[in-house]
Amino acid sequence: MASATIIGAALLAFAASFRHGLFESAKPVLYCVNDASQFITTLDTSLPNAKCFRVQGGVFTEILEEIPSTEEEIVSLDGYVLPGIIESHGHILQYGEMLESVELYGAQNIDEVIRRIKKFLKAHAGEGYGTREKWVRGIGWDQAFFGGLMPTAVRNSLFS
Repeated sequence: MASATIIGAALLAFAASFRHGLFESAKPVLYCVNDASQFITTLDTSLPNAKCFRVQGGVFTEILEEIPSTEEEIVSLDGYVLPGIIESHGHILQYGEMLESVELYGAQNIDEVIRRIKKFLKAHAGEGYGTREKWVRGIGWDQAFFGGLMPTAVRNSLFS
């Protein structure tokens, strides 16, 4: 986790260095957020939120939990600092459908599939699954285990 923090923060520091023209500087530069409600997200469980990071020669060198008492120049950052590239989107509908489906990943025979379906129905008893209005859906079916056949409502002779 610490290496992810360092890499993410290094990318951020790299970008900040270009913005402030400090990439070539051998002198360390301290970047801090000053507002009490602002912080640097580190993604490191030992220090999840910080107030400052230091860059030297375009390389991230340190994360500080608090703004230090120092004579060195501090470059103020206005806003939140997030390390690395954050790809923040989700497939909410698909996630919800997955939560209401029987997990079939890795099922290698029909008996295992049937066991998983029965377990799902038992866990969701009284919720209406298995009716015309609320189908039992599976996720992760791999027809390669079943000679290329796809599941149907009719128990095929291959599955008997």
